[in-house]
Order: sequence, then structure tokens, then C-alpha cells
Amino acid sequence: MKLTSLVVNRPGYDRHSTQTFTNTFIDLCKSADFECYRYYNVQSVWDGEPTYPQTTQWSMRKTPRSASQRTMAASTGQRDGWCWEYIVELANTLKKDIWICLHMSCDSVYVATLAQMLKDSLYPSINIYVENSNEVWSPTQLTHGPYNAASASTRGITFDDNYAHRTVQLSQWFGQVFGSDAINSRIRVVLAGQHGYHARSDNHLRYIDRVFGPPKNHIYATSTALYFGSTQADNTDPLAINAGMLADINSQITNTQSATYRKNHIEKAAQWELTGGCTSYEGGPHLPAGGGTTNLGPQITSHRTERMGDVIKLNYRQGWQDLNGGLAMYFTLVSGYNRYGCWGITDDPSKPHRNFKMAAIQDLTKQANTSAVEADAPYRFAARIDQTTSTLRLSIKGAMLSSRDTVEMFDILGRKVFSASVSEPSSSYALTFTPVGIYVVKVGDWVCVTYYAQ
Repeated sequence: MKLTSLVVNRPGYDRHSTQTFTNTFIDLCKSADFECYRYYNVQSVWDGEPTYPQTTQWSMRKTPRSASQRTMAASTGQRDGWCWEYIVELANTLKKDIWICLHMSCDSVYVATLAQMLKDSLYPSINIYVENSNEVWSPTQLTHGPYNAASASTRGITFDDNYAHRTVQLSQWFGQVFGSDAINSRIRVVLAGQHGYHARSDNHLRYIDRVFGPPKNHIYATSTALYFGSTQADNTDPLAINAGMLADINSQITNTQSATYRKNHIEKAAQWELTGGCTSYEGGPHLPAGGGTTNLGPQITSHRTERMGDVIKLNYRQGWQDLNGGLAMYFTLVSGYNRYGCWGITDDPSKPHRNFKMAAIQDLTKQANTSAVEADAPYRFAARIDQTTSTLRLSIKGAMLSSRDTVEMFDILGRKVFSASVSEPSSSYALTFTPVGIYVVKVGDWVCVTYYAQ
């Protein structure tokens, strides 16, 4: 018997629906007003690299017609996860910045072709963070380390130098497609480092400075990982474990002698005058982890306490934002909670508020009442909308502002809804508006941002 015109139905959706992502997944992604989404997990970057000097070419990539959107390294040699078409589709749906990780084995044609695809397909308001694979800075990294080590040997440079070299190459290749003016504005190449050994970033930055010139011309930001454990991991009381988490975070904030002292990373990025400062490519609780079973029940339960919300807020607010840290990522939206980790904000994609982490994230991003956007210009610009009072507050700071400049706001039909003169180099404005639609804010000759109000 021959089957024809086979249709596979997704429960709850029309049989002819072409929708790629479920409503539950999109709702989960929008649970908080995230500024950026890192696609590391769905890209299957952790699956590793081929054996050097093999390269990954554009013709080898996944497409929407591939048999699976997970790694197929064992069957077809395709190590990538989602195809780029799906990443672009989700990015355009969310209308938020993207953070992508590129395998070291991807050749220059692959990178340039991808850059052109992103330039042609992504909404122009979406910025692109680019990272060289993931945690290649680690010489003991079993899936990426050997490839980086072999490449470094061929070039006659050190392991650290080669990681930095490849990162600058990514900046150059994207710059050739988007234009040099896009580097450090729309194209944001990130130089990740080791949280517990900030001197490794010195090796990276000094190599770039020596070989390519000032890192700030190529690199948008450095990056670390805002993970924390607990000083009371063995306590059988989940609240005591939470208290130990707070203690560990506070130590990273205040203990200047600690290897994980966070300001080491932030101050280093400032010294090198990097546009994006120091970012955090991952972060969150690092307990439990590794598959151990000692005190496992209380450790998992500690993730479900109301106190855990305070832990998350301390980690990202006082532990990063208040220290002048840059963009900070949480490791993942959803994951199972087990002996290998409780990495997700939630463990149930249909119930983001199953624990108190999501509420803490929403408080941090102020999704409940406000939304904020920033744009790179010769000054710092921000628009913050308080949807409770239907008030928009504009804040513009910069030495290049003058009283000749005008602040204007337009709706999607091009109608001017606000206009005011700049009063001083540091100005702010407030106006009442209807918080629905798309707005463009213009300062002087600069169109700063397109804002999507929900």
C-alpha cells in the first residue's frame, strides 16, 4: 500500500497550519521582557567540532527540510541544531536582539553567507551578538578545545591567542557584509572569558591589541558567566541553601581577593574602552550539577522556594547591574530539574511561574509595568514606557547634544506625536501616549530606535 498526501497534525492546531513554533513556546519566550535571546542551546554548539583541519561549509548546514533540527553528527555529520531559517523566524517573531554562537570549523564563506542571510532576513531593528563557539577559552574543553589547539599549533600561536584571533576574524567577516560602521553597533562580537580566571581575558585582549590594533575597533564586549553556588550546599534545609547562595553571590560582589570577584571583569572592559563593556553569556544557579546525588532533594527544592526569587534578583541586580555590568543572560528558559542541574528559569514550559524565578526575572526586566530600549549613538539614549500610567519617558545623555537638536517621536503612520528641543546635554522628557503600536524616536539627525509597544 502506498501512502500519499500525508498530513501530520499538531494537537490543538488546524491541520493546514504552517505555524513553526507552538503558542506555548512563544508565550514562554515572551514571559519576560528580555532584551536578547541567546540561541546557543538550540544550535547544539556543545556537540563539538570535526577533527581539525576539517571545515564546516555552508552546503553542509541544516535547512527546514532536514530530517531533524537536532544534531545529526553521527548520521550525516551535521552538528548544528536548528537551521538558520528557524532562528531568523523566531527572532523576527520576538523582535528582540539575537546572540548566536558559530562553530570554529565554519569557514569564511559560511560566515559571510550567514551574515548576508541575516542582513537580508532579520528585522533591521534587531542587533546581532556573535560569539566564537562556546567556552573555547578552556584548554580542557573536550568538544571545542582540541580543534582550537590544533588550529593554534598551525598558526604557531598559543591556545588563548588563537581564540582571540578567530573572534576578530568573525568581526572582520561580518563587517565585510554589514559594513565597518555596523561593527560595535548592530554587529556585536563578544570575546568570552573565564569567570574564575579573569587574567585569561588579558591574554586575549593583549593579543588583539598587538596583532590587530585596539580591541575596541573589533570587539563589542568581553563576557563572563554569572553562576553561583551555595556555601551551605550540604544543609538539609532548602532555605539555608538559599542563604548560602546569597552568601556566595555577595562574596563575588565584595571580596576583592576572590577569583570570582565580578568587578575584575567589568573594570577590565572599561579600561579597554569596549563599547558594550563586559557582558554575561550565561548565568544562574550552579547547584545541583554534575550528576551527584548528595543532598539532592533539598538542593532541588531550594529552587522552588520564594526566597529563590530574591537570590536571582541579587545575582543580576546588585550583583551585576549595580556594578555597571553589561547585557546579562540567564542560561536557559526551561529545563528539567534533576541531579544534572536546575538550569532553567522554569522546568515546565506551559507554567513559567511554577516557581519564583520567572517573577524575579520579570521584576528585573520590569515587564509588568515598563519596557526599555537603548540605541548606540554619539550619546546614550533610552525610552522607557510605564504602561500603568501610559507615560513615556525619554532620556538622552551625551556631550554632542546641543540646544539646536530636537527630540521627535513618530507613530507607524509617520504622524509626529511628540516634539521638544534639547534643553541641556543631559535631558529627559515625559509624555502621555496610547501604549500600543510602533514608534520611531528621532534625536537631531539620528533615528535612535524603533520601539514596539505591546
